[in-house]
Amino acid sequence: MERRFVKIGDHVIFIDTHRKQHSALVTEVWDSGVEQRRDSLPAINLLYVVKDETRMDQYGRQIERESSVVPVESNSAEANCYQLLNE
Repeated sequence: MERRFVKIGDHVIFIDTHRKQHSALVTEVWDSGVEQRRDSLPAINLLYVVKDETRMDQYGRQIERESSVVPVESNSAEANCYQLLNE
């Protein structure tokens, strides 16, 4: 089995409460001080650009932040979770 890791700056897919997918950027890994286990990924914080084109600010399209997001395999509802790009 290939080892799976996630680190700050990685591109992941965030699945929101409506099960819509968003391209997201990892901003924190809640297991970063400990070696990640082969069979599970840690919770992360992330941010993504909102899809609503009317939500703008002086920097451009607004962003949303989510915290303590668990991997999809740890979430039976398959919402408010993330997955790696290659999965």
